[in-house]
Order: sequence, then C-alpha cells, then structure tokens
Amino acid sequence: MRFTIIAAIVVCAVNASVVAGASSKAREKTAAASSVTVSGCLERDDAAYRLTDTTGADAPKERSWKTGFVRKRNSDLDIVDASRKLKLKDHVGHRVSLTGSVQDGEMRASSMRHLAASCGH
Repeated sequence: MRFTIIAAIVVCAVNASVVAGASSKAREKTAAASSVTVSGCLERDDAAYRLTDTTGADAPKERSWKTGFVRKRNSDLDIVDASRKLKLKDHVGHRVSLTGSVQDGEMRASSMRHLAASCGH
C-alpha cells in the first residue's frame, strides 16, 4: 500500500514537470510566431502613431460593419513604441516596414526599416 502511494506521487510529479515544460515551449513558439512585419505610411496624431496604407502578408484586414465579414482591404494599425528606441518621430510621412506583435489593431513595434522618403500619395 505504501509503495503504491509513493509510486502515484512520483508519477504525478513527473507528469507535472512534463506538462510545465511543454507549456513553456508552446509559449515560446507562440511568441516567436506572433511577430509580424507590416509596411505602410507612418503618420502621427498628437502623441499617437499610426501605420496607414498597410501592405504585406501579415497586414490585418478590415471587417465590414454591415456583415462582420473580413474585407480584402488592409486596415490601419496604431503603433506602440514603449521604449522609444525606434525614433518614430523622425520617420513621420515616410514609408516604413515595422516588425512586432499585433493585437486588437495595435502593433507593439520591435524593429523598423525605412523604405521610402515619402508615402507616394
């Protein structure tokens, strides 16, 4: 009886460590997979930055307000540069490519590449 209880505790401990390791790897994989690159025209409104005229395979699509279906047209993104290391203010009005994570129409930018000195409107 005592051996059975000890064996059960050992099995539970091993399973818990395997599950914890698997979920840790899944989180790392999700974080890496959630990084997207979107190009567009960088605009500024007061202290907020926005990427308009977005392009790229990862650019979020608009939804129709009438039907809720995804449209073919890309939507604009609000840009967050919490660390201010990207110096977005120097690139306002330029076409740029931003890489970061996108959630709810907002991109947390981690890197930027300058594409053109103007947006070409």
